[in-house]
Amino acid sequence: MDLDANNMTKFVIEKFSKLEEGEKVIESFACALQLKILLQGRVYITNKRVCFHSYFNNKTIFGKETRVQIHISNIQKVEKKTNAMVFDNSVGITTKEGKEFFLTSFVFRDIAYELILKQIEF
Repeated sequence: MDLDANNMTKFVIEKFSKLEEGEKVIESFACALQLKILLQGRVYITNKRVCFHSYFNNKTIFGKETRVQIHISNIQKVEKKTNAMVFDNSVGITTKEGKEFFLTSFVFRDIAYELILKQIEF
C-alpha cells in the first residue's frame, strides 16, 4: 500500500481519531510490532505521535486490529536495534513510564529512526 500524504492523514484520522491541533502526518513505513508474535503492519510518524496499525492481533491473529500510539512527548529513548541478532532492521522505543516497543522488519529503518528523532528534538 503506497500512501500519499493525503491518504496517510485520512487513514490516521480513521484509525487513531482526529489529529491534534498542528499535527501533521510526515511519513509511514511498513514494519512489524513484536508482541507475543510479530504483527505486520505500518507505522505512521507525525510531528506529535508515532502510531502503529496492524490488521492482526496477538490473541486471535485475525478479527481484531492492533493500534498503538506513542506521543512524542512521552518518548524517553529511541534506539536502532537488530532482529535475531543479525538483521539491522529494527527500532526500539522506550516511554517515560518504561514501556518498551520493538518495531522490526523495516526496509528503511534508518530513515524512520531519524524522523522519530527529529520530532523529539522539536
